[in-house]
Amino acid sequence: MRNEEILVEFFTKNKDIIITNWSYDTNVKILLDNFKIKHTYFQNTIASELINYFIGILEGKNKIGTCPVMEKLINLFYKKNFNIEDVFKLCSSFKNIVTFLMIENNIKKEHMKVFFDIQDLNLENVLYLYSIKMAKRNEILEIQKGIIEDHVLLTTTDLKGIITHTTDAFCKLSGFSKDELIGKSHKIMKDSSVPKEYFKDMWETILKGDYWESNVRNIAKDGTLFIVRTKIVPVKDKDGNVVQFMAIRDDITAKENAKYDSLTKLYNRSQFDDKFKNLFEESKHNKTELCLIIADADHFKRVNDNFGHQKGDEVLIEISKILSDNVRGDDLCARWGGEEFAIALPGSDITIAEKIANRMRTSIESNVLVGNKPQTCSFGIASIKKEDTLDTLFSRSDEALYKAKHNGRNRVEIIN
Repeated sequence: MRNEEILVEFFTKNKDIIITNWSYDTNVKILLDNFKIKHTYFQNTIASELINYFIGILEGKNKIGTCPVMEKLINLFYKKNFNIEDVFKLCSSFKNIVTFLMIENNIKKEHMKVFFDIQDLNLENVLYLYSIKMAKRNEILEIQKGIIEDHVLLTTTDLKGIITHTTDAFCKLSGFSKDELIGKSHKIMKDSSVPKEYFKDMWETILKGDYWESNVRNIAKDGTLFIVRTKIVPVKDKDGNVVQFMAIRDDITAKENAKYDSLTKLYNRSQFDDKFKNLFEESKHNKTELCLIIADADHFKRVNDNFGHQKGDEVLIEISKILSDNVRGDDLCARWGGEEFAIALPGSDITIAEKIANRMRTSIESNVLVGNKPQTCSFGIASIKKEDTLDTLFSRSDEALYKAKHNGRNRVEIIN
């Protein structure tokens, strides 16, 4: 199936859901209510016809920028005195609604990119045509420039990575002024925990003239971390030579932070559940090894009772660092709750899992002290079986942990 055919199937199947979610999205609902546009009119006369036209583009029947429904929508905006930001919000909401549904429906990235490319061109076309209705050409440029300055996290750099331009929006996010950024490289915001190799691939990609996209961790001027989904686009001259780079970002800090436990910085339980479910299904489908370790700090209540909760937090942080230092790149490590941790080891058999757990156990005993006594942890391990469900695998790991506690603590037990 071609990308376009898959998207036609997706939009046809989800048309009613998209229309309903779009018209009742918070930003859209406010706009429709403020400008006294009935939801039924928007759904039946605008949204439905727009999606049909979008399907026509995918099928090759329609062309971008020649949509009579789009013209009707623009005239409605003009009649109701929408400003350019209102139009931007309305169109962006459509993209967000569809993107969310695509993720829910497991649409692949390459298929999503086809939608993004078409939708971005449509958005540019709508903003341009609407701007013509609202102002003269010179006023259009000022309006568009203002939107970009205030809302788009944008920087441009020369071929050496020196910043040549940035927007007010990016300055606000980073905490640096334009004078502090222009003439410098992005290293001024580099998070020291990100390995150099991470950006090697970036430079190899963009210097070839291809765009690069990934999540990037940065440190703001005040020392706080912010995370942005970054797309770097090489800008070429008429001969096809790369002359500069343009980086456009989305601030995903809150979304990313929601994945982690605020104290230990390990994955939280919710994020572990989501990722482990995928690992479990992949393991079952591909018939590969998967082990689950549940770890629990021994006598942790005594730590809090005798030394205070601050010391208890320090112990959890130390344990978490040892756990994360002893897992590999594809492994998952999470704070399961309280003083309990979960570690998933895809591709590992029970022998490897036992070695890793014992390495963690001995390292904790040797390096984490409470008063003058070592803090210890108990570990329970189970490996996936053909007949397993998520619940049965977790149940065996819990049972193994209980056995470790019952047999004296500070030990690794296996139930398989």
